[in-house]
Amino acid sequence: SRYGLYGAIHSRDAAAAWAMAQQLRTGGVVLNGGLYQQNDAPFGGYKRSGLGREYGENWTYAYMQEKSIVFPIGV
Repeated sequence: SRYGLYGAIHSRDAAAAWAMAQQLRTGGVVLNGGLYQQNDAPFGGYKRSGLGREYGENWTYAYMQEKSIVFPIGV
């Protein structure tokens, strides 16, 4: 796809899910859960999704591709 705002992966294999999340070209990935956003985590898409990043401490890295990976533990 030419878009890449957010993705989700559901898996019983945590290591495989983590590896897949790192390969996705999206601005954020949720593992084994629904849409989730922390106020201090960067939010924005890759490719043709969005116009940059919002939030997070690393706003000066606007020219980098950041990604949030959310993985609930103990659910």
